[in-house]
Amino acid sequence: MKRKKIKRQKNNSILYICVFIVIVGLLITGIIWSRGGSATLTLRKQEKPATITPGPLEKGCEGEKYSNLEQGYEICYPKGWFYKEFGETKETTGFDRRPFSSATEYLGRILLETSNIPSSDVKTEIKNGLSGVREEEFSVGGIKGLRIEGTINANRGFFNGQEEVNVILENREKTWRIVLRDAPDSYIALMPIFIDMADSLRFITPNPSTVSSSSGKIVVYSPLPDSTVMSPLRVSGKANVPDNLVNIRLEDDYGETIARTSVYTKASEAGSFGDFEAELYYSLTAVPYPAKLKIFTSKITGEGDEDLVEIPLKLR
Repeated sequence: MKRKKIKRQKNNSILYICVFIVIVGLLITGIIWSRGGSATLTLRKQEKPATITPGPLEKGCEGEKYSNLEQGYEICYPKGWFYKEFGETKETTGFDRRPFSSATEYLGRILLETSNIPSSDVKTEIKNGLSGVREEEFSVGGIKGLRIEGTINANRGFFNGQEEVNVILENREKTWRIVLRDAPDSYIALMPIFIDMADSLRFITPNPSTVSSSSGKIVVYSPLPDSTVMSPLRVSGKANVPDNLVNIRLEDDYGETIARTSVYTKASEAGSFGDFEAELYYSLTAVPYPAKLKIFTSKITGEGDEDLVEIPLKLR
């Protein structure tokens, strides 16, 4: 009799536990449904490489917008990053988290290049310089291209062992290449930024406009009026001036000199035009402020001189 009683008590305990579990389960289910959701089980799986898809730049940049009027494109880059332009027509622009040094030709962690080399040749050169090559089709702004990724071979010197990803496409009879190179850990961290930048690339109408002095003897290619620029400020153009000497001065709103330099043109003989190029360095600012760039000859006498070019700018 005592055994039956003990057995009945044990069965009752099991029953109570089962009832308790059912009640708790119903309570949890009710809470989830009251929040308008549903319980799902998420399984971790190996993610595929992110695919670049077009997204209108008109929606705006979360960071900064860089415009290259010479090559005809604009692209978003992160706030707080820096850029530097290379080449007479800015065919290469590098972007980096740190300011660029004038002492090296460092191109930046992420860069965009344009060239007249056929894209097939560019792709072959890239693949020959990488191991573990991975390829994936993608589109940017409706233009189909190719993404090529891998580890940089030992014959690439300084970049040996780093990871590299390239975005290659053709447009306007040019090959466009966006590149990220970095050590493995940093490479992984920078990949989302690279994808966002590549995704933001949009082509605009090139503006080969120039600014000239009233005499026409000084022609400035870059920078263009009302541009927002960063240090170092790259100045390029051509001139036919006495002694082949061009003076360049950057002034603030009050006429105070911020930076200045003088350069010789590459004229082959006196009385002919020659290209010139210079860089002006100044302290970076968090907020753009107005300034004026003056390019003039060594014979300038006043504001009315016919061999004077003035370009309004915003400095950063």
